[in-house]
Amino acid sequence: MPKLKDEPCSLPGIEPRQHSVRLSGGFKGQKSYPFKAMVAGDYFCVLSAQDAVKVRSALRTFYRSPKNSGRHFTVRPTAAGNEWICRRKV
Repeated sequence: MPKLKDEPCSLPGIEPRQHSVRLSGGFKGQKSYPFKAMVAGDYFCVLSAQDAVKVRSALRTFYRSPKNSGRHFTVRPTAAGNEWICRRKV
C-alpha cells in the first residue's frame, strides 16, 4: 500500500535541503520549480492541493526529457495536512 503522507528520507552522508519555488518571467503567475537543482532527499513546500496538482503536471513535463531519466519525485501532504511536500527520492 502506498504511503499517504510525506516522510523525510535519510540517506547516509546527504543532508536534505529545502528549496524554494520562484516566479519566473513571462506570464503572470508562472513558476519555476527547482527540479534540476535538487539531489536525493531535497524538498520544497507548496501550500495547497491545487499547487500540488500544478507541481505534478510540471513533473510530467520534466520527466519527458531523456536527460532527466532516473530522477524520481513524490508530492505528498504533510502529517498535519496543511501543506504539501515535493521530495526527490532518487
